[in-house]
Amino acid sequence: MKDFTCPSSFAKQLQTILPQTKTLIILHIPDISDISTKFRPGAAVGFAEDNRDCTDENGKAYAKYIKANATKLAGLAIEHPALFYLMLREKLISAKDLDAFTKAVQDSGNTELIAAVLDYANSSVSEKDKAKVQQKKETLDTNVTNFLFDAEQIEQISGKTFAVTGKLKTFASRNELQACLDACGATLTERLSRDVNYLITNTPDSDTAKNREAESLGISRITEAQFNEMVGRKV
Repeated sequence: MKDFTCPSSFAKQLQTILPQTKTLIILHIPDISDISTKFRPGAAVGFAEDNRDCTDENGKAYAKYIKANATKLAGLAIEHPALFYLMLREKLISAKDLDAFTKAVQDSGNTELIAAVLDYANSSVSEKDKAKVQQKKETLDTNVTNFLFDAEQIEQISGKTFAVTGKLKTFASRNELQACLDACGATLTERLSRDVNYLITNTPDSDTAKNREAESLGISRITEAQFNEMVGRKV
């Protein structure tokens, strides 16, 4: 099975409904918010192939996911031109992702896609934006020296949103955690919502209100130690 269409109410049951396979399953499902990370790339392809509206609430959620994961989705976009052209049309490839995305397209050897992405780069990203990205990168390179972690590993949390609950063990304060996340290009928020990717808690299995809320929203709970491992932070 390569394609699967289902209502949004089935999103949380996809793990049991769909077969265990490494092959990408293209999902045609209205709402991405309750879909697990595993199935979101296929849902993004389905969204593009259905030529869905990016201006309604569900469309905005899909667009936000695609933009936040543009580099990771580059391979799929090359395989599925509907996704590729959606990303160009809706300007979902930001300046910070453009070099990596362009390289992936160039490596594919597809001359039509290469021409399209180069045209996008020339017309959609201003020199001012490129300068801002370079300045941010230089600031990031400077800031990360204040923390003992692996600069290569922090890319995976850039653009992600974190929340924290409970007492911290390896950070002196939440302000220090905030500074660390800022240096990694991530965000720390006070409130849980579907926009939050991770809840940092040193008691992930406890039955606290925050943990229950995170579970109901589909937010991944990680310990402080797991966070440190995620960014290669030495403590």
